[in-house]
Amino acid sequence: MDTTESPRIRVPRSAVFLDRDGTLVVERDWILAPEALELERGVAHGLADLGRSPHALCVVTNQSAVARGLLRVEELEAIHLRLRRLCAEAHAPLVDVMCCPHHPDEGRGAFRRACACRKPGHGLYATAARLHGLDLAASWSIGDAARDAAAARAAGCRAVHVLTGKGRREEAAARSAHPGILVASDLAEAAETILSATPRT
Repeated sequence: MDTTESPRIRVPRSAVFLDRDGTLVVERDWILAPEALELERGVAHGLADLGRSPHALCVVTNQSAVARGLLRVEELEAIHLRLRRLCAEAHAPLVDVMCCPHHPDEGRGAFRRACACRKPGHGLYATAARLHGLDLAASWSIGDAARDAAAARAAGCRAVHVLTGKGRREEAAARSAHPGILVASDLAEAAETILSATPRT
């Protein structure tokens, strides 16, 4: 009898990609310390609903404060550790926090450069899919900016635009960047929208 163990096949999993500032957390000029990070309204409830779904949850965020010299990488990691803890407390653990620290024309050194990971590029989505076995075509994205909508469209994800953060003033641009994008008042309503379209298993 052949006792050779068959290799495990990793089946791609759907995800919900979450923008950070204005979507998950209250938008400020800059968040430079963990204690300055505060969840947006409706987020804890929305996260709890998403945490019960089959979707992996992944944050995708532009953080050019690093390129501009306002934050060191390790300081940004401390801020994102608090974000992970807040999400876990809402029963919605994150599989990853994917961050672009670059800026194409501000700052200096290695972080000042054009890159594929800065939204509206979809490099963060592609990297997350590769690292975590995610199926982008079966995934969703939630954001409050036109660049979030454009990145989601480029990645092949369905998208929801929320009206928190800069969402109201960016709504028209988001609709243009991702025709057919859905609009929700906040993350809680966005979660309801996604879950209503998610087949029950």
